[in-house]
Amino acid sequence: MTHWSTRYLGLPHRDLGRDQTGADCWGLLRLVYAAELGVELPSYAGAYHSTAEAAEIAALIDGAEDWSDWQPVAAEPVSFDAALFRRGPHRSHVGVIVRPGLMLHMAETGARIEDYRLPRWSGRLTGLYRHVSQIRSPA
Repeated sequence: MTHWSTRYLGLPHRDLGRDQTGADCWGLLRLVYAAELGVELPSYAGAYHSTAEAAEIAALIDGAEDWSDWQPVAAEPVSFDAALFRRGPHRSHVGVIVRPGLMLHMAETGARIEDYRLPRWSGRLTGLYRHVSQIRSPA
């Protein structure tokens, strides 16, 4: 059986991309959530003009009411949790946890899986978040 994450490997990077022809990091998260979990996340495609606008993206992250649908993860992350990273001083990059230690994210060369515990990422990790659709209430 093929792991869900392999369906996204190599997906091309495209600024403001929101579909299988290309995506930015938020577009990739949206694609994964829609296809794998049936959860529609907001597009934000009209809120910034390019992924180079880190301050604008950070403002969306920091001020978005929609983040009320996300809970900080205090324990070990699980598949589909979101990992939020700084680019410079701004929180403006997101990846999707594949399993503890690995994330699917959008690089300039396309979607790939990387170890977010490596120094290149761990020093920039600002938090792990779980969407409320993934939080199970006790039976």
